[in-house]
Amino acid sequence: MKVFSGPWPLPGSRSLIVFGSVLALVGCGHRSNESFTRVAVEGVVDLDGQPLEDGWIRFVPQAGTAGPKTTLRIEQGRFAATARMGPPEGTHRVEIVRADPPEFAHDDEAVIAQLAAQPRRRIKLPELPERYNRRSELSVTVDKATGNPPQEVVFSLQTK
Repeated sequence: MKVFSGPWPLPGSRSLIVFGSVLALVGCGHRSNESFTRVAVEGVVDLDGQPLEDGWIRFVPQAGTAGPKTTLRIEQGRFAATARMGPPEGTHRVEIVRADPPEFAHDDEAVIAQLAAQPRRRIKLPELPERYNRRSELSVTVDKATGNPPQEVVFSLQTK
């Protein structure tokens, strides 16, 4: 086994260490160069009077609202985002989708084999009407003035 016996530090390694340190320090600061203001939000999504157990809520900016779409996880009927990750200030179309049950992942080979070996049974989850997702009729205006503490948003959905 050959062991390095040259000078330490290696030639050029000092500048590499300095460069790495500067890069780490620059990367640690958070300066937003976004041209819009995000708002802290939290809320509740009910389906037929019960909390929507698992899903996603998407805030899609409408005309006059600058910024990207914002997607948040719904768990046990609740969602939340800080001002750093929340939707941009303004009016949004809101899309809500149900997440697939975790025990039936589409790409899990073991689950697929297990399901194939069992008698077939249908899982009937109440469908969310398109008026809440693809053809959403929901909208909300998020306002920085009401975003501290987080703006509370409630959606009560009906399957019928």
